[in-house]
Amino acid sequence: MIAAGERNRAHSAERSAADVLIVGCGCPHRRDDQIGLRVAEVFRERPIPGARVLESQAPGADLLAELADVGLLVIVDAAKRPGKHPVGYYRRWIVPSPETPACRSMLSEWSGGGAASSHLLSVCDALCLGEQLGLLPPEVWMYAIAVEDCGYGDALSESLRSKIDELAAAVRRDIEMWRPTPGAADA
Repeated sequence: MIAAGERNRAHSAERSAADVLIVGCGCPHRRDDQIGLRVAEVFRERPIPGARVLESQAPGADLLAELADVGLLVIVDAAKRPGKHPVGYYRRWIVPSPETPACRSMLSEWSGGGAASSHLLSVCDALCLGEQLGLLPPEVWMYAIAVEDCGYGDALSESLRSKIDELAAAVRRDIEMWRPTPGAADA
């Protein structure tokens, strides 16, 4: 079992090409809440070699069952708009430990100050549980996308529709930069 705070100490040489899990979160019939699912669809159509993709309406529960042999967990999810962030603004957080006050504060800020999650088990709660059980991979990234309308309906807002490929490209680029350069471990 990996102790809390120990999971980020993995060496880049230990990373393999098949140890990335991308979890796209959302509900397909809740307008902008589906943005994580739509980004995950991009990776189904244009896969990242070795990365697994999970499209989930219940990511809190689903991701805990999928963490075996994962070195990097990437979560893509809709978030309420804190402050003055425009719809479609996104940010990547490297989650040091889900139970730290800084992480809880960030997740609370982006979820609307403690508003109810659209998921059965919130992503934050699942990450905390995963850490307590020693299931979390060495690295966890969360991409939070500012959304506007999560009411009932199938249509994604135009401002978010235009961000799908941009966000997918950013995730792809970040994963490629995270992976070790071939031969770098031998240097």
